[in-house]
Amino acid sequence: MSGETKGWPMRFLNIALLLLVAAAPAAAQSSYCYKPASGGQRVKACTELLRSGRHSGQNLAIIHNNRGNGYLQMKRYSEAIADYRRAIDLNPLYPSPYYNRGNAYYSQRRYNWAIEDYSVAIRLRPKYPSAYGNRGLTHERLGKRAAAIRDFRAAIRQRPGDRVGLAGLKRLGVR
Repeated sequence: MSGETKGWPMRFLNIALLLLVAAAPAAAQSSYCYKPASGGQRVKACTELLRSGRHSGQNLAIIHNNRGNGYLQMKRYSEAIADYRRAIDLNPLYPSPYYNRGNAYYSQRRYNWAIEDYSVAIRLRPKYPSAYGNRGLTHERLGKRAAAIRDFRAAIRQRPGDRVGLAGLKRLGVR
């Protein structure tokens, strides 16, 4: 073996390692789309994933839902709602974007729309204590005491010790 071909495997490994190291920051950044992060980090990471064109179907719906969550954190409700709508268009049976869009509507004081979305999320995932709790809060805001109590109790049945449910019942003077 000549000296030139002897080092080929090592040079190949070095080049591969350099490429991996160069790609690592981008991979780390895109992971912010899936894990807890600031709203800005999440929006940026999810937007990069969307621009990559490598995702479709349910993965694309999840990315839109997660970017919507970033916008919601930033109180950019219109953008959040648009991303949740896109996630729903991609997969109408995915309950999370309905729940999250309900949260955006609640933040905008669009309570009837919030109730509609929480109700769809519950229909799609009957054991969804957060959706019951938030729908209970929304009913409470609208002065619908009996409906609020029903939802708070459902949240507690599904998740004993549910803070939203327990606090709601306490506010309403129910044991």
